This record gives sequence, C-alpha cells and structure tokens, in this order.
Amino acid sequence: MNRPLNDVVRERRKELRTLYERAYSLFLDRLEVASTPKNFPLPYGLAEEVMQANWPHMPFVDHMIAGELTETTNQLNAWGDWLLHLSLWAEVLSEFDEQDAWTIQHSYIDPLAQVCLTQPSATRDRFGHIATDAIHQANLCTVEGYKDHLIQDDRTRPLSREERENQIKIIGARWGKTSAFRQALTSLDTKTYRDATRNYRNLASHAIAPRFRFGITNMVARSIRPVTEMVEQPNGTYVPTPHPSQKCVSYAFGGTEALDLQEVHRLSRQEFDQAVRVFNAHPSPLVAGEQVNASWSIDFTSDALWAGRRFRTFNVIYDFS
Repeated sequence: MNRPLNDVVRERRKELRTLYERAYSLFLDRLEVASTPKNFPLPYGLAEEVMQANWPHMPFVDHMIAGELTETTNQLNAWGDWLLHLSLWAEVLSEFDEQDAWTIQHSYIDPLAQVCLTQPSATRDRFGHIATDAIHQANLCTVEGYKDHLIQDDRTRPLSREERENQIKIIGARWGKTSAFRQALTSLDTKTYRDATRNYRNLASHAIAPRFRFGITNMVARSIRPVTEMVEQPNGTYVPTPHPSQKCVSYAFGGTEALDLQEVHRLSRQEFDQAVRVFNAHPSPLVAGEQVNASWSIDFTSDALWAGRRFRTFNVIYDFS
C-alpha cells in the first residue's frame, strides 16, 4: 500500500511540474518549426508490392513477408523521430542551469540517447532476419527442388550475426540484389561505430554503460589477459610478449568517459542514414518485375551457316535466369 505524500514531497512534485512544463514548452516550440529530413518518413510501398506478388508455395506467406517489412519500416521511422527529438532536447538543455538540466536530461534525454545508440545493432540483425525469410520463401516459389530448410532449423541456439549473413549470401546467390544488400548491411553497426560510442550497446545490455554529458563509469575493471613475458631478442634487449597459453587476472584503472550528446546524435544519424540505404537495397524477390513469369524478353537474331545459308530466330528469354 502506497504511503500518502508528505508536504515536502508534494512541494517537490510541484516544482518538477513547473520545470517539466517549461522544458516541454521549449521542446514543442522547436518541434513546431523543425525541418523534416529528406525522404522521411520511409514509405510502405514495398510491403504493398509484396502483398500483390504471386507466392504460390504457401498461402498467407505474403502476410509474413509484408508484415516483417511493415514492422521494420515502423522501427526505422520511429528511429528517425527519436533522432529529431534528441537533437531538439539537446538544444533545450542550454536554457537551464546545470541542476535543472540534469533533471531534464534524466527524464527526457537519456532514454532517447539510449534507444538511438542501440538501434544500429538491432536494425542490422532485424534486416538479416527479414531478408532471410524473403529470400527463402522466394526460392521455394522459384527454385525447383529447393527445400524448406534453413541452418537454424538444426540449432538449439540462434545463429550468430556472421552465420546469418553468410546464409543470406548462400541462399540469395541467384538474386541480383543480394550482393548490394549484403554490402549495405555489413556497413551498419561496424566496429568503427562501436568504438566511437565506447561499446555502449553491449555495455548497456551486459555491464555498465557510459553516461551522457559528464561522469565516468567503470573506474576499475577486472579482466583475464595473457601473461606477459620478457623475451630476449637477438640483439640482447628484452621485449614484453604475451604468452600463447597462460592467462592472469588483470585490473585496469581509468574508467569510461561520458558521451557527448551532439556526438551521440551525429553518430546515430550516420547509422540511421546507412540503415535507410539497407532498406532501399532490401532484396525483395518476387516483386518489381522479379515475380515468377513476370518478366520475359523477346528478340530476333540472324546468322549464317558455314555453307552460306542464312537463318533467323525468334528468341524468348526468361529474365530471371
């Protein structure tokens, strides 16, 4: 049972209300005049094309593929909104003293920054999942003898990212868009991004993540490292060298510095733009002219036999193959 509010708490809540109302009013003022990014929000036409395509292998499979595309588009559009809001809230902070700014940041900005920083990893894995489903179902419709079987069917654990993306390469080999899609996909959530964000996503999920704006975390960190030996060199000097098999406990001091909000927005915006490129490169087989029997070409050719007799042929070519 909740305790009744005392006068001190009640007065503090009133002060918070006044602070939040002023801050949110400033945010809404900026939102009202903020420019909309180019080509945003992302369209849902691809999912609509999937519903119109011919999927003879399995009834309702179009609902699965289109539904996954729709939810992925929803997430990307939400990410775009979060980025816009994050940039506006970062501007609002400059209107307040440090104590009030910290209160506003805790309530409005930290959740936005955290969700934006976790989107690249989630989006890359999400695209890997929906591309696997789309290509697999397309193969079932078009490839004679293709089995309804994927690598994960024999596993007791989920596939790693590397395994999933390698499977896309294998099952998508006959689809022309797969190579460009994989190239775009592997440019999302790279080591460069993870290093720039101080491995925020992994630390937030499994340990202690960096703070935003100020503060240091993980001042002391314990780890297991190779034993270092001093190995004599031919010239008589000694060089510290990691032992190939022996390990030891190591304690590192220094900590993880806070992330700057403007830098968080810039890095996440770059990742969002790359995610849009992945979206545009999505290998949507059985749509846009790649449906079964949807695209054929015809042509006339002429040639001559060795004896000089000429002949003409009428060629009908199935563009898919």
